[in-house]
Amino acid sequence: MRTIYFILSLLCTAMGLTACNELDTGSRLEKISIEDALRQTTRNILIEDFTGQRCVNCPEAANQAAEIQHSFGTGRAIVVAIHGGPLAVSETDSPIGLANEQSQQLNEMFIPQNESYPQGRIDRSGSYCAYTAWMDRAVNRLLVQPGASISIEREGEVESEAESESRVKLRIKVVGSNSQTVLTRLHVWLTEDHIIAGQIVPDTGFDAYYVHSHVFRTALTPLEGEACTLSESEPQERTFTATLKSKWVPQNMHIVAFVCNDETGEVMQAEEIQVISNK
Repeated sequence: MRTIYFILSLLCTAMGLTACNELDTGSRLEKISIEDALRQTTRNILIEDFTGQRCVNCPEAANQAAEIQHSFGTGRAIVVAIHGGPLAVSETDSPIGLANEQSQQLNEMFIPQNESYPQGRIDRSGSYCAYTAWMDRAVNRLLVQPGASISIEREGEVESEAESESRVKLRIKVVGSNSQTVLTRLHVWLTEDHIIAGQIVPDTGFDAYYVHSHVFRTALTPLEGEACTLSESEPQERTFTATLKSKWVPQNMHIVAFVCNDETGEVMQAEEIQVISNK
């Protein structure tokens, strides 16, 4: 059983109602397993992997994200690979490019120019960080109870509108975790797995048949999120229709929904389902 050591503060603030994010000199070392941490919360972790096909170390970050998913179990760690920055290959420049206008904009929003890659954000909590820090940050985020719950429902099957595209209709329901009203931002994205495209890799240099996973394809909400006021007593519902490009494979795609606190920017909860169920 994998064990993680958490540095936990002995005392929270006098209110004592929220998780302690700041460490002080009175901290102690507490040992807790990932399994125990997962049992204590329903939080799912969002990992935004800022990557590129010309980035030699980016496959190592992808491996780390896969290790976190394996350790956490199905659905508990949600990964989105965002191709952007100077080491990304644009789909407008190459038929194998995985960066698009939205992924480039996301990269510009969160990663400064001239920064090295790969970088990642865990639940949008704290600054971006190297992949070697992802596991510790992800496990520590499990100690923060989710501020909301999310459900995603497909409305019917994927509809073919023309030879070049198809559509899928979605319904997203979000509920706050307490009676206090909180201003949030809802994000709904599509990702795709099992994309075979070139990638610079360690040791061998270039792999023309590299298999990319969790690739950001499009956002159905504005990149800054859609305003959504949440409370426990007033669930919010949104409907979306996604147009799928002909080169996308619906069977390999997922719908990712997450909601962020508008004040802090941190992810309150995330959820993911397949575009086409394998059941």
